[in-house]
Amino acid sequence: MTDFEELSLHRDSCFWQLSLVKWWIQGHGRDGYSFRLLLVPLVLVCGLEFVCVMFDALYSGIIVSAVATLFLGIAGYYGAQREWLVTSATTRALVKARMKKASERFSSLGVGATVLAIFVAATSLSLVMSGQPMLDSVSKDAVSIFIALVFLPVYVSGAVRKLAIARIEELEALRNATVGTKLKFDRAGAVRAVVVRGAAGKGTVSVTQYTVLGFSPPLEQVGREPHA
Repeated sequence: MTDFEELSLHRDSCFWQLSLVKWWIQGHGRDGYSFRLLLVPLVLVCGLEFVCVMFDALYSGIIVSAVATLFLGIAGYYGAQREWLVTSATTRALVKARMKKASERFSSLGVGATVLAIFVAATSLSLVMSGQPMLDSVSKDAVSIFIALVFLPVYVSGAVRKLAIARIEELEALRNATVGTKLKFDRAGAVRAVVVRGAAGKGTVSVTQYTVLGFSPPLEQVGREPHA
């Protein structure tokens, strides 16, 4: 048995192995990455928020928006990185480009929501000033609250993907300018992460990132003398 085979590697949470997560959070379609699938949870949030506003359930709407924002933020950030961890360098470059496009689309949706909220407020004000109050204060506030609660998860979904891309680019730089120097273990004694050092500085990468991206030296030689 080789030294590498003796190493026990940290296993990912079962959460990331769920088909629904791969399909929903990481954007897998029949032909691979699909931006449309990323919109599914946001459409569900929109429907729930509409029901909450219709029944004046403001606190319920806030809770729905907060939970969706937290979930899509955390899962979206790590899901984007996992989507990129494929063995083919060409595919990685393609996935990263599609991530950037998706984050820009989310940002565009967020800007569109801001413009819509301003339009509603300006239209209501102009109608009031002309003596034709189409939207009363309560209705205008309800529309503004609805827009804010729905598009907060949209904004976060775009922002976390930009952060994920920044982390991906950091890993690419670390791979080219550092070497593994130390292993980190989880409570079960399995290798969880690797500390890398070099001209680009110091960093920590997960064992999956280290092995899939081809950091050097090989995992079984990390922390050992070259002749060992």
